[in-house]
Parts: sequence; structure tokens; C-alpha cells
Amino acid sequence: MSEYLVVGSGPAGVSAASALLDCGRTVTLVDVGLGLESARQELVERVAQQTPDQWDRRDLAPFYEGANADAKGLSLKRLFGSDFPYRSASEKLGLEIPTGTLKPSFALGGLSNTWGAVVMPYNDTDLAGWPIREAELAPHYRSVCKFMPIIASVDDLSANHPIYHESPQPSLPGRQVSHILTHMSKRREALSRAGISFGHARVAMRSRDCQKCGLCLHGCPYDLIYNSRQTIELLKQNPRFTYLPSQVVRAVSNQDDQVLVRVEDFQTGQMRDLKAARCFLGAGVLGTARIVLESLKRFDRPVRMIDSQHNVLPLLMFRNPKGVREERSHSLCQMFLEVNDSSLSRHGIHLQLYGYSDMFNEAFSKLAGGLAAKVPGLRGQFLGRLLVALCYLHSDESGHLTLRLESDGEGRPGRMVAETVPSSSAAAIVKRLSWKLFRHSSSLGLMAAAPAVHITPPGRGFHTGGSFPMSETPGEFQVDTLGQLTALPRVHLVDASVFPTIPATTITYTVMANAHRIATLASQIDSHSK
Repeated sequence: MSEYLVVGSGPAGVSAASALLDCGRTVTLVDVGLGLESARQELVERVAQQTPDQWDRRDLAPFYEGANADAKGLSLKRLFGSDFPYRSASEKLGLEIPTGTLKPSFALGGLSNTWGAVVMPYNDTDLAGWPIREAELAPHYRSVCKFMPIIASVDDLSANHPIYHESPQPSLPGRQVSHILTHMSKRREALSRAGISFGHARVAMRSRDCQKCGLCLHGCPYDLIYNSRQTIELLKQNPRFTYLPSQVVRAVSNQDDQVLVRVEDFQTGQMRDLKAARCFLGAGVLGTARIVLESLKRFDRPVRMIDSQHNVLPLLMFRNPKGVREERSHSLCQMFLEVNDSSLSRHGIHLQLYGYSDMFNEAFSKLAGGLAAKVPGLRGQFLGRLLVALCYLHSDESGHLTLRLESDGEGRPGRMVAETVPSSSAAAIVKRLSWKLFRHSSSLGLMAAAPAVHITPPGRGFHTGGSFPMSETPGEFQVDTLGQLTALPRVHLVDASVFPTIPATTITYTVMANAHRIATLASQIDSHSK
């Protein structure tokens, strides 16, 4: 019997496993573990052996496959042109979910294969309504930083959102964002009076080694963007850690002081039971929900999944910095804007600003059509000024999803059906926000293209969870502060499923810190009971 069993190799799973190993436990991590196709992997390795100046651009063509960008953003973010992060997961889970929204993952590393890598800790204001406070998460943010690199700079955001990393990576803003940061810094007081603060983006990547090749949104051939797969490789060096791939967890149950974990072989379909002292579910919000509902046989009972809804807002700079399209830079988020204005929203609004990337070219071509060819210099004038902001709202003011596990008619689990429920206020909030930015454009150095804002459906930004929220006095579909359902003691939910709310700021960093917190405290309970 493994002492502890962790389900899922995404950010939550590796954080829980790391905490348990640090506490001296023996850990088995169960996963499906799909990976990049061998031909693409060989191409990535070949490209990584060269500098960007040495690349034959024809070799990069496969990396761009499926990257359909327009004014609404990316249809579905892939890795090196592959959809393997999402492959087979919906089918195996029997999931029916609207196109263009949340997806599960069976990949090694889970959705960290395609995430935006932005990281910002929650503070006590963000945690309003939670049964835990910032001080309880702080040491676990620091622990996560031991295996995850983070770009961070001391700036106006640091007071409310501390930099927990002891040696953060340097920020690498491009010409556009450097200009905007300089412009805003000279007008800091005016922006502060308007409830607008700003600073460098916090991004989980090794910027010191960055080649500034601009491929970030397609995949980094140098593997500099954090992927929890990297942590799995480190954990494998620990003799107390076992990685068990090609396993789909179907259900969990309690037997005396043990947990039985029912798993299905991904290839053969053969079923078997694993035993553990405790089980930590980090299978992603859709995967975890399926496991819990199937374990409890809660059929046809709707579960509400909350979401921090994201929206796409184009921004146009007043100045066109020279050489933007030729500049070598990373293409991940480079700047944060935080807006706190009670006339817009009861909660803070978080904006992630992205500078020029090759995807802007594609989107511009679709929007402008033949006009770009007819008007000389139009493309350069427009793209040199263009930034894109992803605007996130608090879950209280966002749409949500409902999830229901159906019965097959004979008392066995059937399909899992998800539906999106739009917000009555999200669109109005974002439109008011865009006009606020327009009114303060002189201090910002840019103008929000308010008519071009795109409101995306719930789940589209993958900041989703809260299906089994933490509570000090948990009900049937709630967990305690260690992620345990009353009906499933010694089974700990450690992913975003346990979030009581989802603030507008980034989600994954807190998922990791909270998973680390739960695993640490659960291990300590067992130590004290011996």
C-alpha cells in the first residue's frame, strides 16, 4: 500500500506531491500522462539545439497549426501545434460541454501545457468569504517558488501582492510595454486617484535564459515556461516517489482507515483498486467532479461551477514605438493593470496586457481584409500601437457553469453534461471599464477600443472551480478546509474545485499554494496521531 496517493500531474497534483515528500511521506502519483507526438517532440528538440537566428522558418510551420487568432482571441490554445493536452479526456469522462469553453486534460502536466503562466497571489481582500486567510497561504506560496520560477519586479503592485520568490527572474518588457510603464509612472498619482494601479506582469518562466524568439504562445522550444511536467521529472529523482501513468481514476471510497481508488487502464480498460492512507484529488475541476459524483452516486444532481470570466479588450497606444514588429521579445503577458472602482464592480478587476506577437498579424488580416494592402503603412501604424488586454472579473459578477452526472438508467454513471449560464452583469461591467479607461487615456498613454470589446462565455478563460467549495461548516457538496467531503474522509480535493470564490487575479498560483497547504496539514495530522 502506498502511504499517500495523488491524482493528476497538473499544478495542483505536483504541489500536493511535493508537500507530502517534504513531510517525509511515500507518494504515488496516478495520471494518464499523454504527451506530445514523437515527430513533433523530435522537431522541438532539433529546434532547441539552435538559436533563433539559425532556424529555418519552414521547420516551424507545424508549431503554428491550429492557431486561429481573431478579435475574439485564440479559438483553442495548442502546444507546438498539437491538441494533445485535451485529447481523449472529454471522451473518457463522457463529457458534453459547449464548444469554446472549459476542457479537461489527460496530459502529463495537465493544462499547464497551454496556460498563460501568469501568477499573482491572493490577499485578504481577494479571500473575502473564504475560511482561510492570506497568512495561511503565504508559506505555501514560498514553497511553490522553490520549484517554479517567477518573473517579478518590485513595483506598485508589490505592497498588496507580495513577491514570495527569494530570487525572482527579471522582467523583460518589450518596447510597447516599456513605453507605457514609463508614461504611467509619471502619472502615478492621477491613476491612483482613479483606482488604477499597474506594474510588471508576474510570469512563471526562466527569463534569464529567454532567447526572445516570440514563440511563447505556440510553445517554448527551450522549455523555459513553467510546466508541472518539469516538477514531475524532479520528483522522480526521489526514491519515495512513484509515477504511475496510463491510469484513469473512476471512483474513490473509504474502507476502515484506508482509501480505495478505483482505476481504469487507459489502454486496455482493465479495472483494479489501489489502496492508500489518504488520497489527494488534483484531476482538474471537471475530472475531480466526475470522480466525486461517481463515487457518491449523486446522479442528476446539478453542481454549480463558478468562473472568473475573461474578456478581450484591444488597446491602442498614442505613440507608435519604432521597430515593434521587428523586435525580438517574449510574447507572454508583460504588464498588469488593477482597477478598483466601486462604481464599476464590487470587486477588483484584473487586466493582463500583451504586446505585439505574430498572432496580431493574423487577426489584423482577418479584420482589415484587403484594406491593409490598399492603404500603405496601415499595418505598421496599427500593429505598432496595438496591445491586447484580457480583462478578468470576480466570480460573483461572472457567468457560471452547471455540471450534472447522469445515470445510464440502470443505476450506473452515464454522461456528464455541462451547461454555461451567462451573467446578467458581466458585459455591462466590462463596457463601463472600457469607457473608464477611455476617459483616463491621457494618463494611461493608450486608448481602450470600447466598441471592440469581446465578452467571452463562462469557462473560456479556464479560471473555473468552486464545485465543492471550502467551508467552516461544510454541507453535502462542500469540503472542510482540508478539502474533505463529509462522505469521503481521508479524500482531499486539492484543485480549484474547493475555491469558495474566484477573484479576478490569476488562479493557478493559489491553486498550487492551497494544494501544498492541504497536503502539508493532512500529513501533519497523521504524524500527530501516531
